[in-house]
Amino acid sequence: MKAQDGLITKVDDAFARVFTALTAIKAARSGHSDFFDRKRSNLLHASLRNTYVDAFLQLGFSDFFVRMVNSVLFVCLGNICRSPTAEAVFDKLARERGLDIRVDSAATSGWHVGSAPHGPMQKAALKRGYDLSAQRARQFRRRDFEAFDLIIVMDQKNRDDVERYRPAGAETPVQLFLDYAPDQDVREVPDPYFTKRFNQAIDLIEQASEGLLTKIVAKEAK
Repeated sequence: MKAQDGLITKVDDAFARVFTALTAIKAARSGHSDFFDRKRSNLLHASLRNTYVDAFLQLGFSDFFVRMVNSVLFVCLGNICRSPTAEAVFDKLARERGLDIRVDSAATSGWHVGSAPHGPMQKAALKRGYDLSAQRARQFRRRDFEAFDLIIVMDQKNRDDVERYRPAGAETPVQLFLDYAPDQDVREVPDPYFTKRFNQAIDLIEQASEGLLTKIVAKEAK
């Protein structure tokens, strides 16, 4: 009974968020030209698309959204903590599984472009077997939507910022990383640049990487 109640709650929450997104689009199209423009339309449609993706992922249908993936881009705010760690962790785990997946990382901001990953993050990662020293921060670009099969972000703010770059017609999914770690009680990877909890970030990134790789392998096996 508890499992059934939990599923009902997830369904209710998922469809409530879909309804909210639809309502926002309807309101934006109500004729207020100062409120609705093409850019806002794109953002609202991206919000609706992401709401559907979140709803299905929350209900356990992640296979539906994992296509044949040959390249993954990880994105966070500065590309000096979370996303470079995700790049290193995912790349290492993929290679251990015999998978040849092109992996990169980027920032939504331009604050640290050209910089090496944050020193304390590098030290924590190296102790866990991940070398970040060769990486250098770069900023996310519109053409990344065409260059990668899947874009993974660390938090919802990252996702919103990435969606603002989406070119018309681009279908590359932008997903929250922790959607692939459903056993966690958080949906975003906290930024260790501020929390100083570098090992917590690595733990979450490892779990999500394993979850994503499991889905990719299962999809390729079909």
